[in-house]
Amino acid sequence: YVDLAAAQFEESQPTGGDRSGTRSGKQAGPVATVSGLQGNITPWPVGPDGTPVGDWSPLPLGERIDGGTWQLGLSTSGAVDHLVHRASGRVIADVGSGPLPATGLGLVTYQSFAEADYERFYAGLTPTSDDEWWARWDNTKPGIDAAGATSGTWTPEPLGAWHTTHQGGAWHDVLVRSAYRGDAADRLGAPPEVWTRWFWSARASPDPDEPDELEATVWWTDKPANRLPEATWCSFVPRVAEPERWTLDKLGQAVSPLDVVRRGGRALHAVGDGMAYDGPDGALRIRTLDAPLVAPGRPNLLDADPPLPDLAGGFHVLLHDNCWGTNFPMWSEGQARFRFTISV
Repeated sequence: YVDLAAAQFEESQPTGGDRSGTRSGKQAGPVATVSGLQGNITPWPVGPDGTPVGDWSPLPLGERIDGGTWQLGLSTSGAVDHLVHRASGRVIADVGSGPLPATGLGLVTYQSFAEADYERFYAGLTPTSDDEWWARWDNTKPGIDAAGATSGTWTPEPLGAWHTTHQGGAWHDVLVRSAYRGDAADRLGAPPEVWTRWFWSARASPDPDEPDELEATVWWTDKPANRLPEATWCSFVPRVAEPERWTLDKLGQAVSPLDVVRRGGRALHAVGDGMAYDGPDGALRIRTLDAPLVAPGRPNLLDADPPLPDLAGGFHVLLHDNCWGTNFPMWSEGQARFRFTISV
């Protein structure tokens, strides 16, 4: 089943740069692109020096691109910290004009866990004495510290960014290459390099009912296997006037992350069509096409009794993890690709 789904996903993908005016979010369904995917997942060829092949211009971090429908700028982390929908003047992200958290849009972070994280989690489960014999083994990972487990979060270091256009300037394309340093890459399981692509049309949609869309793709090609508990996140923290208006699409129903009972799964949600906002500053939608698990407010795993999230902290898409011993792979390795869209 997984091999068939992966093959169908590959067949649905257009060649980089040959988009013919179509939008990726309308072509392929939510098929996970995880290890085992056959073929080259890189949306654009990369030379031996680590730079994209073709007519790409270096893009200094902090410089803004006026690309028709959108104005986009990258922070020193490689994430988008400035995004304006030019047709409406809507500011989606801008660290210079408000208290936007440092994550911005599209920051990929790697997280690892130690025994203390599991002990804290287990204490919140409050198992009965009759359940103690199995509950600890099922919900913790005894001995991982002796194997080198550590608790921490790492952000990658940008190695370069590039910009180009396609089809006579009809489409804008930005690539960002980043690398993890230190224990995350040397001793744990972070992918050595992560690429992010931002892609959008220079022309506004001629249909007023059709939203203008910005596409993002995150991928890596050689993540090492790691049996120690880990997770990788892709964060989206947009600027909105009333964050409490965000909803999640769950089985076709709009559900507020603030309307979840205690111990009802507040920290992590499986979403269908993504996250939607409708407030006095306009509508905004973030779609996650390949990774359905989303943490509202902050990246949050191993939390048995979380409070209601602060939605000003945005949404954090869980790309993979192996924290639990049931219904999750014990490790993730190789190549993976994840697609997202932001639309107004």
